[in-house]
Parts: sequence; C-alpha cells; structure tokens
Amino acid sequence: MTRITGLATGLDVDTLVKETMQAYQTKIDTVDQQKKVVELQQEMYREVITDCRNFYNDYFDISKSNSILLQKNWSATTFESSNSAVTVTGGAGAEAANYSVKVESIAKAASFKLESSKANGTVYINNVKVELGNDKSDAEKVKLINEALKGKGITAKYSEFEKGIILTTDKLGSDETISFTTQAPKEMQEKNDYFKDLIKDFEDNKNVTITNGKKEFTFKIDVTKVTVDCTDGISEEKIKEAMKKNGMDIVEEKSGGFKITYPADSKAVKANGSDCRATITKDGKTYEVKGNKTNNITLDGVTFKFNNVTKEDAQITGKADVAKVKENIVKFVNDYNKLMEKLNTLITEKRDKSYMPLTDAQRKEMSESEIELWEKKVKEGQLSRDSDLTRIRNAMKSTMSSLVGGTSSSLKSIGITPVSDYNGTKNGTFTIDEDKLTSALESNMEDVMKLFVSTGTDKDESDKGLLQKLKSVFDTETQTNKGSLIKKAGIVGSSTASNNTLSKQITKYEEKISRMQTIFSSKQQALYTKYSRLETLMNNLNSQSNYLTSMLSS
Repeated sequence: MTRITGLATGLDVDTLVKETMQAYQTKIDTVDQQKKVVELQQEMYREVITDCRNFYNDYFDISKSNSILLQKNWSATTFESSNSAVTVTGGAGAEAANYSVKVESIAKAASFKLESSKANGTVYINNVKVELGNDKSDAEKVKLINEALKGKGITAKYSEFEKGIILTTDKLGSDETISFTTQAPKEMQEKNDYFKDLIKDFEDNKNVTITNGKKEFTFKIDVTKVTVDCTDGISEEKIKEAMKKNGMDIVEEKSGGFKITYPADSKAVKANGSDCRATITKDGKTYEVKGNKTNNITLDGVTFKFNNVTKEDAQITGKADVAKVKENIVKFVNDYNKLMEKLNTLITEKRDKSYMPLTDAQRKEMSESEIELWEKKVKEGQLSRDSDLTRIRNAMKSTMSSLVGGTSSSLKSIGITPVSDYNGTKNGTFTIDEDKLTSALESNMEDVMKLFVSTGTDKDESDKGLLQKLKSVFDTETQTNKGSLIKKAGIVGSSTASNNTLSKQITKYEEKISRMQTIFSSKQQALYTKYSRLETLMNNLNSQSNYLTSMLSS
C-alpha cells in the first residue's frame, strides 16, 4: 500500500509507525525463531533416522543378497573343479580340502517321446484316459494331454527337434515313471492283507532271485511283471514304489483294502527317471551318493552339484580365502563407529542460546559466509542430552559389549577393541587389529560367525549373535512407526510426515504467528489512521492560518 503522509505536519510517518510497531514485530520474530528451532530439531532427528535406516539396510536387511546376516556371506573357502560336470561351493565352516568326484549318473525326470502317428484316438498315460481324436494338430494334442494330466506331475511339450510330443515328469528320480498304452487299464480290488501276503511270499523265498548281485522279488498282476529290489530288505512301501514304476496306480480306500489300476497288457510302454549316483573321495575316504534325486548334496558345509556324468574323475581343489569376510567385518565396524560418533556429537554438544535462527532483517545485514557460520552455531547443541538419542546410543554400546553364548570368541579376542577414551565423541567405538582378525577367521571361521550372526534359541536370547541383537535395537527404535524418534519427528514421504509431535508443535507456532500478524496489521493500520487524522487537522489549521493572514494583510 502506497501512503502519502506528513505533507502538512512534516512528520516521517512511515518511520514513526515502524519504530512504534518494532516491539510487536520483535515478539513475532521471537515466536518465528522458536518455530525455526523446532524445524531444525525435526530436520536433525530425521537425519539420524535416515542414518540408522541406511545402516540397517546395509547390514541387517536379509532380503539383500550381500547382507552380513546371511551365513552364505561368511563362506571363507572357494573351490575349483577340473571338470564342469561337478561344481562345488563352500558354506560357513567349510574346510579347504581337496576332493575327487566320480559321477556315474545324474538324477533325471522320466521322459517319454510320443510320436505323432501314435498320438491318435484314445490313449492312456499313467492310467489317465486322454481323448486325442484323429484330426487334431500337435499343438491341440499337447493341450489335451496337459489338461487331462493337470496335477498329475507330468507335462507335455512338442519338440521340433524330436519331431514328437515329449512327456516329462515334473520331479526327478527313479521313483518317477510314465506309462503309455492305447488299451484301457484294468482295476482290481484287494484286501488289507494283500501286501502282507506278498511279503510272506518273499520270506518264503518264492520268486526270489539274485541278479547282478541284487536280491530281487518278482510277482505278476495279470500279465504285468513287477520286480522289487530287495537287496536291503523288503517293505510294503518298496513294493508300492515298484508297482508305480510299472505304471500302476494304488489307492487305499476308506472301506479298507486297496484299488489297483494297471495297464491292460504287457505291451504298455514305460519310462522311468533316474537317481544320481556318485562317489566323493577325500583323504582316501569315500562317500557314496545313492538315491539322490536333486543332483545336490552338502557334506561338512561343502555343497556338491552334479551337472553331468564324468568320463574322468573331477578333481576339486579347495582354497581358504577370508579376505571378503574380513572386508565385510571391517566395513561394518567402521560404519558403526561413524554412527556412534554422530550420536555422541549430538548428545554432548553444548547449546549457546545466544545463537537463534536469523530473522529476515538480520539476514539482510550479513554476508553469505557470516550467515553460514551463524547457522552452524545455531545447530550446535540442539539435541544435547536428548533422552531418545542417549537411549539408542546406550543400547548400541550395551549390545556390542555383551557376551554371546555358544562361542568361545569375543570382539577383543578377534582384534576388535573398544577405544580407551570414554569421554569424547569416540565413546563406544572400536579399533581393529586386522592381522589378528585375519588370524581368527582363518583358524575358526565358524566360531567368529556365531559371535556375529548366530540366531540363538527361543529359550536363550544370550545365544544370539551381536548383529542379531543390534538388529533388534534398530527394529524397535527406527524401523517401525512405533519408534520414539519417528513418533517425535516423522519420516518424509510416509504417514508420519505430518502426524508427529514436532510437526504438530510447528503447526501451533504457525497458527500463533498468523494471529500475531493479523493483530500487527490491525495495530499498524490504526496508527496510520491516527496520523491521517492529525494530517487532516493540520491541513485545516493551515487553511485557517492562511485565511487570517490574508485578511490581516488586506
């Protein structure tokens, strides 16, 4: 608003009003400074929350493949294989040993090729009836087969290379079987003692032979011959498995007994899967892998993966390598120290209350460098002796100094030692003797791993590793909306951004400032109105004076 004042009185009205209102403007500035202090504190709390969350994400988020909490990241042994048929990886505690591996067979799914010329009319796959018709395309036949066998563990696909429909079991192993016939299967009802009678025949040495060193028991259902490997004894389950390999379906009925569905004739074509068979040799001692259906086995923390049959034994060379594990530990300790130093600094800094946030008027009178130095002083000590930060710091210190059951190691024994200065900002931080840490990892990796990441037991929390305990601290304090800092300051971009103690306090200050500014404007306008009236009176007096002067001079 442009005002033309003081023409009659000769007064600098704007200056008079400004000086008169300065006391009230100072009150508004004081409240605004108080608001800015709270905003600064909120910003500093949020910075701490972000630092804690970043620390958590770097080390405790197990959804990340490089999380230090995952045991696989404590593997200190690497293995090289002379043959791609076998690959080997070391887990935590794996010994850097050498192995010789012979793979005789790998686990495979049962697979059966159905030629297009035979995939017509009505067929039976594992005793399931499939109507293929006589004029369907290969794609249509594949669809019909998959629909009929849905949930049966068999999948059909057409192969351009094989020029036919390939049926494959979803699982690997010799227990998997596929039978194919064009004649309807038969059913037979048997009583509960059916398998007991078969076992008795075996015990009576009926239909028992020795073939290639294997003791076998053979019986027939109709014309379908079933042979059971009884080298290691016989059982009802073994008989059932052998029958299923021959395309039979065995269902125990509620009324008692069994219903057995089997192919209509002995010409039913069958395909079986296979198990993995391998021999692993270490220091002259062998381990026989038999009946393995996954092509994987873990022995003493070492995982062997069998990819193919070997023509020559695969030679596996183990090598100890603690460099990566040591690097992870050193990085963790250094980042822990940084966070601890920041908390110590915020808690112990002294506040100089003579430094308050600058008003707009003060900013205009200062240079950029002066403003920067002033704002730095304002920030110092804003969170001095804060109870929440103190609690978090003390919880971190207590956790890292606690003992872990189930391990003979401690931080000090592996070269991680608390600093001697307990009064400065390094209070609660650690120094690292990297040579001692390397030696500890090389001599007893598993024990060091337990010290840090053991999950403990439900009954005894003391068995938890230091990182597991530290994770619990951050879970409570900064990872959920129930954390005290988040309740106090909130997180930008979340539901707590405005729903927190300090944001509500800031809102109250803003409302108070708004009311004060309204009052300020009213008082200011009242002053201008008074001076305007004075101006009018002076104009009238001047007019009268001029009139009298003119009359007297005439």
